Amino acid sequence: MYYSRNLKGESIPKLNAFMSLVSLPVTLAMTPLDYYFTFTPLALVLLILLGILGQALGYILWFNALKEMGSIRASAGSLLVPIAAYILSFLTLGVIPSAGEAIGSIITLIGIYLTITSRK
Repeated sequence: MYYSRNLKGESIPKLNAFMSLVSLPVTLAMTPLDYYFTFTPLALVLLILLGILGQALGYILWFNALKEMGSIRASAGSLLVPIAAYILSFLTLGVIPSAGEAIGSIITLIGIYLTITSRK
């Protein structure tokens, strides 16, 4: 609602980048540094590599999707994240998704398909 009323004429990639920068301090404040890992030179290198590959590549793909598909259709692709997590956790850890997760994934995939293939 706020976007449609106040920011409709603004650049979508600029707004997305700004929202990411604004969320960074909140995320850093809520993330305990010693809870999940200890800092070693290898961990630091892996974090930098993850930032470059995961974030930079993700932003390049996201901004290209926004430009090519528009904001509504591109944002439907972000709903694939939990489904990809179920698939990858099954492939790497052998964790089988529950029936609710499978049904939710199917419903989500149908919704994404309808959003992407709908005509304006």
